[in-house]
Amino acid sequence: MISKRPPILLATDNNSQKNKLLEKLLKLNAAAVCVSVSEVIVNPDQYLVQQPTILIIDLGKERPITKSMDALTLTRLENLKVILLADPKALYALDQGEGASWEMPFTIISSEPSIRELALALNYCSAIIATQLAMQEQKRERWVQKALAGLYQQTEEPDAMLAGIMGITATALNLQCAVIKLKDEANIESIISHSGSKTDRLAILWKRLPHDQLSTNLMHRFIQLTEIGTSAHPLTKRSKNIFAPTTGLVTSISRNVTQPFVFCALGDPDRIYLDYEKRIFEQSAVLASMAVRITARKKVPPTEGWPRESTVHQREL
Repeated sequence: MISKRPPILLATDNNSQKNKLLEKLLKLNAAAVCVSVSEVIVNPDQYLVQQPTILIIDLGKERPITKSMDALTLTRLENLKVILLADPKALYALDQGEGASWEMPFTIISSEPSIRELALALNYCSAIIATQLAMQEQKRERWVQKALAGLYQQTEEPDAMLAGIMGITATALNLQCAVIKLKDEANIESIISHSGSKTDRLAILWKRLPHDQLSTNLMHRFIQLTEIGTSAHPLTKRSKNIFAPTTGLVTSISRNVTQPFVFCALGDPDRIYLDYEKRIFEQSAVLASMAVRITARKKVPPTEGWPRESTVHQREL
């Protein structure tokens, strides 16, 4: 659950209005990124990344408010709250027409709001987003716990269990998950199990990790989360650079230094990892460690067990 106000995106075509709003937001200790109204409505994917956002749209005096307006499509985006700045006459016309303003899926305030009015709208939207996020996090975390518990109870083969853990984690986090065996921090010896991507794609993503952020003793640390790419990301993005460094969650799931098995969940450069996602990752890592350990035991050469079996047989005779 977020503990501070989400990022703010300000859409306006009026330069004077933009400066006034930025000044008021600054007094509220709220920074904003500015774009034009047409840009954010026509190409919302360029400006609205997958994180909670408050979008303030300055409609001005020439933009009427209707139920079919383009801004309505933006309100369907997850974890996005829209604040409209509208002329009082437009608000009155809306109240008299179809669908009263209180039924609209966005918050409407005056076109030149006071600092208090703007603060109330921002606080209201922040509270709604925080509540929505908390419910989503709890629902997803409970689903993962039930899915992992069911997998553990119903699956006997460790390879199948490992594949199931990868699938559940990749689905819950929308990331590319894998258990890998490393030669060293920068090179993969083999991919034991994976989900969400092809093996060659995973190898490329691992190569693009900023390895200076990986601890030098990563392979010696058992179930200790390492988050890669924690720097702040900009709210806006013009295009995705496919060669940008990968972000990810990484942990060692093997105590054996000679067999460094690592569990990782890799994502895009603009990915931000929330606390509940880290908890899901750690729960999956524990079960993945158990599955890997059982698999390693089953792959012990039969000759290692022969002397012991012979001894038991002699005792029985």
